[in-house]
Amino acid sequence: MSSETSLAELDQDLDVKTVYKLQDHEDVFLFDVREEWEYENGHIPGILLIPMETVPTRLSDIPQDKHVIVTCRSGNRSGQVAEFLRMQGYANVHNMLGGILDWNKAGYEIETA
Repeated sequence: MSSETSLAELDQDLDVKTVYKLQDHEDVFLFDVREEWEYENGHIPGILLIPMETVPTRLSDIPQDKHVIVTCRSGNRSGQVAEFLRMQGYANVHNMLGGILDWNKAGYEIETA
């Protein structure tokens, strides 16, 4: 998935397989909203941690000119953050369904701190 068309056609909710394919795309910004201890126990390699409670004060760290994919443990907190970002004017925000739990079940690499 490297064409602009495929990015433009993304749903608001994405499965882990789609996120896996997109994670290194130059027009995708992926971040994790879990707590630091959760992140340290296992996260997607290279993903940025912005804990959920800090998102409102870190909007400058989240680009508005990319497709933003939010993840957490199961998809619940990331869904809330994705909705919050849409309310802040972000146009291309996506929630990774199933979170790190589904990522792990799919057999994708997990990094620990």
